[in-house]
Amino acid sequence: MKRGCDDRCDERSVKKITLKECHLSKKELVFARSGDKSTVYGPETSMYLLAFEQVLDTVLKYEDHLFSKNEIECIQRFFSFSAASRYLFVRLFMRKRDKWFRVSQLNYKECQNLNEALNHLVKEQFLDDELALTLEDALTNLQIQELKVLAKQHRVSGSTRKELETGLLQCEKNQSLISNSGQLLLNLDRRGRFCSTTSFLLEKTLYITGPCVRINPTTAKLFHLVNSVYFRSSLYNESSLTSFVLERIQTVVYPKYTLSRTRCIFPSRLVLDSYVQALELSKHALALFENYGKLDDHGKAEALSLFFDIYPKWLSTIQSDVNDYWQNKELGNLCETSYYATTFSPGSVLTYLIHKGTIVLARTGLVETELEVLDALLAQNVHQVGKRGAWYERKALIEHNQRHISAKEIKIWRKRALVTCIHGLEDKYTRTKYKYSLSKRLRSLERSLKIPKREQYVHVFVLSSPLTHTYITGKLVCDSTSNRTTWCLKDDGLGTVEEKALEYYESLGWKGLHSESGIITTLFALLFWDILFCDVKGVFQSPFQNAPLDLYTESFYNSRETRIINRLQEISCGKSSEILEHVDELERKTKTRCVGLNWAYEKQDLITIAKAIGNDGLACLCKLLAEDYGNWSSGLPDLCLWREKPELAFCLVEVKSLNDRLSESQKVWLDVLQSNGISVSVCHVHDVDGNDTRRKLK
Repeated sequence: MKRGCDDRCDERSVKKITLKECHLSKKELVFARSGDKSTVYGPETSMYLLAFEQVLDTVLKYEDHLFSKNEIECIQRFFSFSAASRYLFVRLFMRKRDKWFRVSQLNYKECQNLNEALNHLVKEQFLDDELALTLEDALTNLQIQELKVLAKQHRVSGSTRKELETGLLQCEKNQSLISNSGQLLLNLDRRGRFCSTTSFLLEKTLYITGPCVRINPTTAKLFHLVNSVYFRSSLYNESSLTSFVLERIQTVVYPKYTLSRTRCIFPSRLVLDSYVQALELSKHALALFENYGKLDDHGKAEALSLFFDIYPKWLSTIQSDVNDYWQNKELGNLCETSYYATTFSPGSVLTYLIHKGTIVLARTGLVETELEVLDALLAQNVHQVGKRGAWYERKALIEHNQRHISAKEIKIWRKRALVTCIHGLEDKYTRTKYKYSLSKRLRSLERSLKIPKREQYVHVFVLSSPLTHTYITGKLVCDSTSNRTTWCLKDDGLGTVEEKALEYYESLGWKGLHSESGIITTLFALLFWDILFCDVKGVFQSPFQNAPLDLYTESFYNSRETRIINRLQEISCGKSSEILEHVDELERKTKTRCVGLNWAYEKQDLITIAKAIGNDGLACLCKLLAEDYGNWSSGLPDLCLWREKPELAFCLVEVKSLNDRLSESQKVWLDVLQSNGISVSVCHVHDVDGNDTRRKLK
């Protein structure tokens, strides 16, 4: 059986592409790298096909237990097809799922025997031809002008595609047809037999489009499943193979690391199917939940209904997951990747959807339901544990702010809020950023409940010192079309409030960037490069990762504790410049991909900023990211400022304008930075004409 390429996952090098690996001649490789599309290769040398076949080979080698005998036979049958048929299938597979394609519009220079390849794929049931085409799909395949002509012939009015398609579909209910002259006619086929309006319209549509094909849905589902298993991604889509091709032609370079693919990410086919179904559900649900405030009444009702559809499914899933997790832990049956493997489970995806769905409950005012959901989220500690602090914080807020009840009931609710705060502070999964806000609320509750000092909770996090505030003015310009505000800059330019603040600081001799978290995460990526990509079993399952799979879990620090402590000591001893120089020299030329890294920042600026931050301050920031990358890699102040004269200095500035004020998480970040010797400030920009005085600046 012919295979497109050998499985070389454990021997790959991202810096070099050998001719044997690519199956390309030296001349062809040069053209591929230069992007010259005029060169035509045979289909057997296509990098799309080679990538696709390597995916299939790898999955069959490591995780064939996830597929049935018939599915494995189907995959293996693919390798027996001609190169042209395999290539054509892959190119169609990478395009939009469930899409019908006009054969006349398929133009692949590598596939010279197009019709022969199509006929073979249809015969093997890898493709469907027009016999499986519905009228609705056929209409979607028409261009708008073609659709208008067809609609006019059938006396269907409408100005948009949706209106025209809806009008033509209504003709399905009719058993007759009105001609252009207004005469009522029967629909007859070529043999004079009566046929329905649907068949008649479908025939006319196919006359316009010509033959059409699509990938067979069952076949498409199987191969998408294979790709989901291979890429170990929660965001797999039709274009995932592109990363393979870009890496092959060195347009994109991934770091060097040792692959250690395991079989226990998906323990069974049932789990895999449930996981993929949950991912499909999340695409639709997240769009509704995260944009709830922008939806119309129908959309809001749909979002609420969808949440209540997901909730019972999550309850049953989470109960099973919790029981299995702790049972396996007690028996010692957890495999080496169990600490992050739960991320690739349906329970994890559904838990995240429930977490996001609480936004809908909050906006709808379903207070009792939201409390019930928060209690259910906190009752499990297997999935999304990094968000437990946020759940405690929200629960305490609701309990603290109960209104329209008696004074006695208010006291009861505040006692509940106090207990919630204490539980949150004592929960080992509560991240530091949430402990600050919980501590602040706890202090407020203790005062309102008049709890004696000797009975107050002792171990609390408090903001250490007041922040420095700077106030500047500028000319505010309102953009009525985009509902955004801009500010007048020098030379009659317009810019954001951050650009206005940056202009002010530059006038004082500072250099600066509006980078938010970008500078710090870039420094962390360069300083911890070898630690991020060191050999830890199971964390690199695919050749296309820009970070280890356990980075967002507490296991990242635990698995590399000795290395991380040694690196922090090196940074504290002033070796950051040496480390930055070394990694930058190795990786900048190829702009190797790495989580949090932005190669747009100049090397010398990064070295200067690292020195200006100070050894201890930089070590503190890196320690926070190493311990909890998910929570500390975002939320940093807007501006990064530094200067070398009259003395080396560094400052992070949060910019606020109009009715904006510091959030609790921003206050936490600023205090953590300040308490570790890093200079921070809050810059308030307000309109010189007083148009933004509706709220006092805080």
